[in-house]
Amino acid sequence: PDILYFDDYINPTSPTGTATDWSITNQSYVIAANYFNKSLQWNNGVMNVIMNVKGVPRNAQAAIAQDWEKSIAPTIQAYPWQAENTLGPWHYYAPAPITMSATTVINNIKTTVSRNGNYLINVPQHGDGHLDQKAIDIVTTVGTWLKANGLAIYDTRPFAVDGEGDVSHTRNGSDIFAIAMTLPSDNKLTLTHLR
Repeated sequence: PDILYFDDYINPTSPTGTATDWSITNQSYVIAANYFNKSLQWNNGVMNVIMNVKGVPRNAQAAIAQDWEKSIAPTIQAYPWQAENTLGPWHYYAPAPITMSATTVINNIKTTVSRNGNYLINVPQHGDGHLDQKAIDIVTTVGTWLKANGLAIYDTRPFAVDGEGDVSHTRNGSDIFAIAMTLPSDNKLTLTHLR
């Protein structure tokens, strides 16, 4: 697989050896080493897989991607990381299946990418697999926005600063992108960090 994702922490707070302890504390580095070594075998010496875990210590973040659940790193991170969130509850809940808007998802994407991250969104679905129309509308709106603004998101890296105010910055080579969701009433956006 290209990605190995653990919905768990490397540094759990629960005591080890109990029936409720589902941590991978003792095995995480063994699993990572095996997975990365297999990637080298599968891909003629090229490493092109990633492993995501929550609570990754700084000394392991070069090898294992930090996962931020329902939050976003507050600053640009030295190594790639992942933010994960959900349009509603993690599992379908009929009284309130969708609580996040397309605007919030797009803001989260641009903020995450500007801080060297990848954004993963959960779309709650019914037990039979179908989606609410509201979820389809949100995903369609996000897709339309990405089609128009993808150059500022895909294959980009963080700029020297992640943004200013509601504007997020990314770069691709010498191209610098300022991603604003709205413009002031005079249609002029002043960016002081790009000087």
